[in-house]
Amino acid sequence: SRDSQILERYDDIDFRSNFSGVHGDGFYKVIDGMYEQLARESEWKDDCFIEMAFKNGLKPSVGAVRVHGRGLFDRAVVSVWEQGAWTRLVPKSVEKGEDVITLRFDRAVPVDRLRLDFPGDKGSRNKLEIFEIEISNH
Repeated sequence: SRDSQILERYDDIDFRSNFSGVHGDGFYKVIDGMYEQLARESEWKDDCFIEMAFKNGLKPSVGAVRVHGRGLFDRAVVSVWEQGAWTRLVPKSVEKGEDVITLRFDRAVPVDRLRLDFPGDKGSRNKLEIFEIEISNH
């Protein structure tokens, strides 16, 4: 009974990223509901990202984004595609737990594309592990 609008919507999302999957392309793992299973990882990139383009009628309303992971996952920055450019969503609140961060926004925004950036420190070991990404409307 999870609230994620993208849970197991494998055929309805085109993913793009600049860091590695651990199970083939690894993208299906970020929405399969397994909080403890590594989906994507990076160690030396300065700035990692994951983009999601929604299709087949899927248009989630982004009121909150929850990321399960380790390392720099808690630096997540959420952006949506508007009028030909990425627009950052500023969270109203950020809740951090062990291996999970939840970014909540003022209102739910219906989106066609969503991007998560994980900024790193230049020239440093920037360990990033992503297990699951969830989108809810509240």
